[in-house]
Amino acid sequence: MPSSLEFIVVQDILLTETAQQADVVFPAVTFAEKDGSMTNLDHHVQAIRRSLRPLPGARTDWEILIELAQHLGTTWNYETPADILHEIAENNPFYAGLEWEDLGKQGVRITQEQEVARA
Repeated sequence: MPSSLEFIVVQDILLTETAQQADVVFPAVTFAEKDGSMTNLDHHVQAIRRSLRPLPGARTDWEILIELAQHLGTTWNYETPADILHEIAENNPFYAGLEWEDLGKQGVRITQEQEVARA
């Protein structure tokens, strides 16, 4: 790690070498401990559903970012991953009209034709 860095913040699930050198470490959760969504390279949007309860003190990525942003003066008020997906759909034509409920158990694949039709 470059010695020129004045302050290092790490968000990780393990106490990695980088985390050991950090000034602040945010304990994150694994994919199995959080709800959310992901889009793969084939434009398949899937819901990620929590299957394990996180350890005390560990938080999801979006919860960490929201609290950090609020401390920096923003007014992010997301309460669920569905709220975040809704905002993404409002601001990115690729996801236009997509709702959390659309993801179901298998997710949805957004084709280029759908993307163009939505834009």
